[in-house]
Amino acid sequence: MGGGIQCFDAWKKVLDKHKKLINKDTIFVGRSIGPIFIVKYLLENNLHIKALFSVSGFNNFFSGHSEFDSVNESFYVDDLSGFKKLCDTRICIISENDPFVKLDYLNEFAHGIDAKIVNIKDGGHFNTASGYTTFERLLDLIKKTEGV
Repeated sequence: MGGGIQCFDAWKKVLDKHKKLINKDTIFVGRSIGPIFIVKYLLENNLHIKALFSVSGFNNFFSGHSEFDSVNESFYVDDLSGFKKLCDTRICIISENDPFVKLDYLNEFAHGIDAKIVNIKDGGHFNTASGYTTFERLLDLIKKTEGV
């Protein structure tokens, strides 16, 4: 799979151009399919980073949503166990009322990367439809990781 814009290989080509900037001080923030892309990329390239902040991140097929499954399939990872050694701080921000990703999938991803879970009530998918144009809680978590 994977000739379209939203596939792992297309995203990888973009990040490959910046790969030399990724190091033990790098902090990644990703939402939705973004976190698993970051995880897969770091695993494939054996790159160590300081932190990953996952917002509504998942690594699973949506039952009954084949249009999402066919687009997202190339991002999924069978074995997440090696990620912990590549990333010092792993935080997954989730919401129990995410309209797109089941709570079980959000938790499964967080446990798969051995992340701390931050559950925000009524956060939805943390997009503008859920009322998010800024995200102060995320900024606060990042600042704590940076020691700011």
